[in-house]
Amino acid sequence: MNDKDRVILEKIDKWARKAEIDYQSVLSEYDPGPFSNSLILTAFSLAQIGELAGKLSDEFLAECVDIPWRQIKGMRNLIIHDYEGINLRIVRQTVEEDVPALRRRLRDLLEK
Repeated sequence: MNDKDRVILEKIDKWARKAEIDYQSVLSEYDPGPFSNSLILTAFSLAQIGELAGKLSDEFLAECVDIPWRQIKGMRNLIIHDYEGINLRIVRQTVEEDVPALRRRLRDLLEK
């Protein structure tokens, strides 16, 4: 991993943590809809993760094939290009399951 990739991974981890924090506000809302501020903030954090993933070097991506980079970038595209189509179920699954797994893997990589 080169220095640029390391910096990007650190930023991805920060945005992933922000998604987890913002999602806690979604959970506290009575009936969060697609225009809920908390949901918008959570989705933006997920989009930032996808945007940053697109800046990782090809060499690094080839080394870390266990991380679903294509799906991470795809989530970004969904959020940015189909804003009204943000699905709370998908955001919930992503933040509750995928983001913690990604953060664990990132910590492993960054500790090397």
